[in-house]
Amino acid sequence: MTPSYSDPVTERPSYFDPVTDRPSYSDPVTDRPSYSDPVTERPSYSDPVTDRPSYSDPVTERPSYSDPVTDRPSYSDPVTDRPSYSDPVTDRPSYSDPVTERPSYSDPVTDRPSYSDPVTDRPSYSDPVTDRPSYSDPVTDRPSYSDPVTERPSYSDPVTERPSYSDPVTDRPSYSDPVTDRPSYSDPVTDRPSYSNPVTDRPSYSDPVTERPQLL
Repeated sequence: MTPSYSDPVTERPSYFDPVTDRPSYSDPVTDRPSYSDPVTERPSYSDPVTDRPSYSDPVTERPSYSDPVTDRPSYSDPVTDRPSYSDPVTDRPSYSDPVTERPSYSDPVTDRPSYSDPVTDRPSYSDPVTDRPSYSDPVTDRPSYSDPVTERPSYSDPVTERPSYSDPVTDRPSYSDPVTDRPSYSDPVTDRPSYSNPVTDRPSYSDPVTERPQLL
C-alpha cells in the first residue's frame, strides 16, 4: 500500500523535491535539515545535554502530549487514530477552507491569523509588554473573571456551574423569550434590537455622525 503522503506514480514522498530528490526541509547546500543546529547537527528542539526532545518526559521519554497508557497523542480519536480536529471523510482539518486548505481563522492575503496584530504578529488580546492576555491578573496569571479560589468563572453558580444569567430549569438565558427563544430586547417581527433605529440600524443611543454613544 502506497503511503498517503507519497506520489501515486513515483512513490516519492510529497515532501521531496521532484528534481533533487532532497527533502524540502533540508538545506540545498549542506543537505542538513533546516531545523538542526549547524554545528552539532542536533535538532533545535532537543535538549543540548540529554539530546532528548524538549517536549518529552525526562523519565519515560514519552512525548508530553501523549496518553501515558496508550501512548497515543491526546488529540487523536482512540478508535480511528485520526486527529480529533479532522473531518472523518476528507481527513482535512475541520478548521480549514475546503478549497484553499487555509485555516479559517487566517487572513486570505497575509495568511496571518486574523486575531494577530499586523505589525507585531502578537495576538491582539495580549499586553504588548508582558505578552500576557489582557484578561488575566498580572500577579496570578489567572483570568480576571474567575474566582481566585475555585477558579470558576465569577458569573457562574458555585454549585451547578450554570451561568448566573440563565434560567435554572430551562438553562435558557434569562434575557430571552421562553417561547421564541428570541432575546427579550429584540423586535418580534424584524428581530432588530429594540434599541436600534429602524432605518439606519444604528443604536438609538449613538450619535448619528460619529457613532459614538451619547451620554444621557
